[in-house]
Amino acid sequence: MVQTLTIRAQSPWRHHNIALFDNEPLRFEILDRPLGHEIIFTVGPDSAGAPVIEVVIPDTITLDASQLDAVPEGATYFYNIWSRYAGQLTLVQRGKLLSRSSIAPEGVPLTLTLGALPF
Repeated sequence: MVQTLTIRAQSPWRHHNIALFDNEPLRFEILDRPLGHEIIFTVGPDSAGAPVIEVVIPDTITLDASQLDAVPEGATYFYNIWSRYAGQLTLVQRGKLLSRSSIAPEGVPLTLTLGALPF
């Protein structure tokens, strides 16, 4: 499944948390990009360090598992979406990015048969 995050570039300071299953892609759609503005997606473990993911977003982009693998499964990181114009950055959206753990089947699945149980 692909989760889509819609960005309204002219409505700054929006907050939205993202929860993805590990290896699930994330799609961005920019609705109202001002002329000449770059939209940038950054992700990091905290606000003090350098981002582990930094991507310039065209009008639409889908980030796959290889681009999101800097966020370990089960971890919560922080993301920001910026608008850059003439060297000036404006925060458009922010929130938490959670890479949810998933339980994948291992080996042969258990088979259940429905019917009456003997007494």
